Amino acid sequence: MDNLLKKQLEQIKKRAQLLRQKGECREGVRSTAEPTPEPGISADSVSSSTSSNEIVNATLASGAVTRGGEFDKLRSLRRRWPWRRNRDESNDDATRAAVSTAAEWEHPLEAFKKGEPLTIEQAATGTVHTIDDDTFYMVRPVGIDVDPDAPREARLYRDLHAWPEDVNVSVAGMPRTRRSKDQEELPQILFDPRRALFLDIETAGLSANTYLFLIGVMFLEGDDFVVEQLFARDYAEEVGVLKYLNQLMSRFDNIVTYNGASFDMPFIRTRMAIHRIPDIGRFGSVDLLHTARTVFRDVLPNHRLVTVEKHLRKVDRQDDIPSRYIPEAYHDYVASGNARAMRNVLYHNRMDLFTMAVIVNRLAEREYGPEQ
Repeated sequence: MDNLLKKQLEQIKKRAQLLRQKGECREGVRSTAEPTPEPGISADSVSSSTSSNEIVNATLASGAVTRGGEFDKLRSLRRRWPWRRNRDESNDDATRAAVSTAAEWEHPLEAFKKGEPLTIEQAATGTVHTIDDDTFYMVRPVGIDVDPDAPREARLYRDLHAWPEDVNVSVAGMPRTRRSKDQEELPQILFDPRRALFLDIETAGLSANTYLFLIGVMFLEGDDFVVEQLFARDYAEEVGVLKYLNQLMSRFDNIVTYNGASFDMPFIRTRMAIHRIPDIGRFGSVDLLHTARTVFRDVLPNHRLVTVEKHLRKVDRQDDIPSRYIPEAYHDYVASGNARAMRNVLYHNRMDLFTMAVIVNRLAEREYGPEQ
């Protein structure tokens, strides 16, 4: 990405130099003629274009345009460069409108931050937990607070006696040498709905060199689904979140994720190793992404969790924040303290957890029928 931006910057600089040279030639010709503006071009527009060219040159010379996010600033100036002076008045109006639109463009994340700033305690009711002097914030919705359909889905899930046939269970947390042996030597992971933990994480970036700030887990307690969202109110609270998860996972036999075998669990293990937290033991691993790719291969355009959810539940999420904005939303929260967008992040995480249970239930109905 950095190389691409460098190439783009070099191209812009070359274009600016060429335009500067053309401008100098034109100035030499214009100085020998009567000092009047070109036909159809007002003196004010010529002056404005020259001023804009100076601004662009100063911007390039200062090296200020170095990141992809700042190219929009330069593009808005390029619309008024001298080489565009010969366009029609109608095009001038269109350009002014385009420049105005660019100036008024709002980052999509701003839509989730509108209103009075909120603390995390105001944005989501929860409690502060402490483990070995490391604190974090926990939000714990239960039953209908998870989703209006949660009680019904919890009852269906409670009555399952085995994983649906399409669900593949592997053994995670074992040395590679033992995995390579015959399947008969691998311990069998038994199914118990109350000993299966649904897990989904939110991170401050895709690289494990950055922070993990939210771990959502969901499990069956009584006849209800319970969601525990472990939230780091700043970067330092990541330690408390990981320590709590390490203790919690020992209560369960199976961990259910969506792309967790490739992303969530390796990310968690890396962050635990960085903080010198003991590694997670052996557990049954269910990655529903692999199941979705098989079951919905010829049905859905893609296998994103929100796409599968819409197909199964026939509803769209309300107030959901796209995954690509979540890291930026968290960094903004840490810097500003405004947790308004964190409400949407917590909602996104909770719906990911609940959707995984819905997938398991629908696969079971597909195999055994709606009545069990």
